Amino acid sequence: MKKRVTVSSAKKKAWAVFSPYIRLRDCLKTTGCASFGLCITCGKRYHFKLLQAGHFIPGRHNANLFSEEGTHAQCYNCNINLRGNTLEYRRKIIEMYGEGYDEVLEQVQTEFAGLCNQIITADQKTIRERDELKGIVKKVCGYICVGLERLTEDDRELDANRNAALIQRYPLSSIFKVGYGLALELKWRVERWREKSWFEKEGLLLSFWGEDWLGVLGGLLIKKPLFYDNYKTGVLYREFISMEDIKETENVLNEIIAFDDLFSRMTIKPEPVADGFITYKNLVLTLWVRYYLGLPDEPLPLTLDEFKLFFDDLWAGKDKPRKTSLSMKKLFLNWLSDRTGLTPHEISQSLGQTLENLFNELESEYGEVSRKDLDQRYIRLFLMKKS
Repeated sequence: MKKRVTVSSAKKKAWAVFSPYIRLRDCLKTTGCASFGLCITCGKRYHFKLLQAGHFIPGRHNANLFSEEGTHAQCYNCNINLRGNTLEYRRKIIEMYGEGYDEVLEQVQTEFAGLCNQIITADQKTIRERDELKGIVKKVCGYICVGLERLTEDDRELDANRNAALIQRYPLSSIFKVGYGLALELKWRVERWREKSWFEKEGLLLSFWGEDWLGVLGGLLIKKPLFYDNYKTGVLYREFISMEDIKETENVLNEIIAFDDLFSRMTIKPEPVADGFITYKNLVLTLWVRYYLGLPDEPLPLTLDEFKLFFDDLWAGKDKPRKTSLSMKKLFLNWLSDRTGLTPHEISQSLGQTLENLFNELESEYGEVSRKDLDQRYIRLFLMKKS
């Protein structure tokens, strides 16, 4: 699985490209040479390596971080010692971009600070430490990013100029609401579905959906929705920070709802299992095995001997690691079709990848296991009678 890139890591990588680009741009603009450039504020000539990418609006966590118009080549003295040399920087900004542009940048900064304060109040946070404030800033930045992506009407990646145009067109609070609204829509969808879902009517717990799907549902069912990260970036839950997060969560929710619909069409009554617990995986696989072996059509645990009969027929060959027989996959899909009244095509459209992942899990769990080594205590993808 592709490792998820954290926001801070992505910013560092982007800055490693953006900073040299700004300095090179201004070197070529001010001296016509790539090796030397003029500081925007003091006008002195410096080598490329001695110049920094200095911001008109200070701070590394604001909306101006990757703004080309708000970032220019600056010497160490002006950028660090004089803290940006803001009065001279303002004069240069007006000179380059016209009267009022400096006010636009400052307005964005003011809006951003105000929005952070609104979130602190809404979340009933008491900020005592810098890290606590950083969490609020990350939340605001994340949903602004989601909002900016959503406001883009095509699939092109946003660049600095398009970001700037959207930020000038819409208040930051409105962009934030667009992004946060997408997370809320997922939350409200889960709540509406749960009220009328099959698993809820059967009195099953959320753990029925397995660890990963439970994590996604848990993040959406709390008061303020969170993205289930599962420690890919070091935390179990975090704020949504991109449309990729929204779409990933939406895809999982679609799969859960589709599987719940399958069970509702089967008209089954799952019973409590001694020394174990029911999940959607072991329930559907056990029902299939019982059908395959000609056992009563009830969600009852299998004996080890019954499971071994199925185990022998599951695989395409004897070489390890074994792969699931294509004919068995087709039998499974046809069985689901017969039980639910849906066509194989309809099932494949809504759950094709989910079912493929289920067979991949079977191969991962049992593909290296010999028949003689099977032990019902360690067979978790099927309901098994405990000896």
